[in-house]
Amino acid sequence: MMAKRLAILCIVPVLFCFFHPGALPIFAEDDPSYYGDGTSVSWEDLSQYLSPLYRNTPYISVSNGSESRRFSFNIELFTDLGLYVYGDPASVQFSGTVNDFKAADYGYFRVQSDGTQRKGEYRYLGYSLSGVPMTNTRFPNEIHTDFSEMTLMKYTDLPESLKETYQVKGIDNAPYAALRDLIEAPDSPVWEFENINNGVPITLRERLEGFGLMQNGVPSVSLLDYAIIYSWAETGGILRVFYQSKNNKEAIRYATFTGPVSVDFARKLPEFTAELSVPAGQPGLIGDRKFRLGPNQESLSLQIDMKAVLSDGYAELTEFGKAHTYTRTDIKSLALSIQNTALQNTELHHFPNEVTVQGSLPAYTIRADKLAPGRNTIRISGTALVRFEGKYLRADCSVLIDILYDSGTAAPEPSSIPKTPAPTAGTPAAPETTPNPTAYRFAVSRKW
Repeated sequence: MMAKRLAILCIVPVLFCFFHPGALPIFAEDDPSYYGDGTSVSWEDLSQYLSPLYRNTPYISVSNGSESRRFSFNIELFTDLGLYVYGDPASVQFSGTVNDFKAADYGYFRVQSDGTQRKGEYRYLGYSLSGVPMTNTRFPNEIHTDFSEMTLMKYTDLPESLKETYQVKGIDNAPYAALRDLIEAPDSPVWEFENINNGVPITLRERLEGFGLMQNGVPSVSLLDYAIIYSWAETGGILRVFYQSKNNKEAIRYATFTGPVSVDFARKLPEFTAELSVPAGQPGLIGDRKFRLGPNQESLSLQIDMKAVLSDGYAELTEFGKAHTYTRTDIKSLALSIQNTALQNTELHHFPNEVTVQGSLPAYTIRADKLAPGRNTIRISGTALVRFEGKYLRADCSVLIDILYDSGTAAPEPSSIPKTPAPTAGTPAAPETTPNPTAYRFAVSRKW
């Protein structure tokens, strides 16, 4: 029997791996009340038959945002079914996944209910090598539903009895409200989450389009109002939607959609702003950001101050919010620069709901030979950059200053207007005559 089970090793496909190896002895528990049968075999006996990707990975580490936990390779599921699984069906609760059990004659698992042992399958077997809840392809299909006769319903409208049956009782989407704009974004991965219906995968986008609730790729309803979110993290996302018959309000069905969540949509970025200012009391200052440069000055040296603010709302965040938001604890570096010159004298200050960093460029020089006589308006630019793990935020800012430059060169006087010459002395003035209306008119050329 053991030789037959180990023969599976040669034909089972291998997944990818990025976890570090360990070398601890691991044993499968012989628990016939949980698995279909019991087989005890050590990791040392089994690992030599695995590919290198799994041979060096007896366990994985999974994080739920607040803590990490180690899950071992499930030898029982491998020797019985040839499945590469870490942990077991109960393990997925660690990352917030709700696991269903459905009775089935062919079921591999055993559960005790009302003193009776039932065979069946769990929706999730445990974790994959990448730490994502692994869907059980043996899980019984959902009840066949004619979706043309169904309509989407809010999870809050479920009868109390069904809230308990469908594992909605006492929970809501309040923790995920802060991530609403990420979850419901047009390019969110949630729309490609899949549900297996009668053996055929269908995405959430396709299901909502079938209900006429997607317009140009954008939903016409708020997903958090209709679907209950069980998990939304880098380990993956799980949500459940509910349908109600148009003709029979008591006929209610549900479907669970799952899929991967990229880091861009798993954590929210806080607001990050920056500003430049010109402090008072500097030489040449004659008004608000207005300076004078005299004829004997070759340049003007100014101090430019800069301040950046990371508004993370840290004091008001719940532990869940801190796990799903980039905050001060995630900062790897925070840098300021003015006119492409990095500031070296920065100071970092922590406040309950924001973090500030301040610095200055003590001698920003403006040369006189770069100015035109009169008024010159100059723009000074700054950049603030905060880096997190695999992510960064940039804030650009600028300030305008006026410089009145007196070059010391006299301005050219306006050109003289020619005057009409006086009549030459000794020349008699022409006698005045009364115009004759009947006389011909001639073009007369005069000297003046």
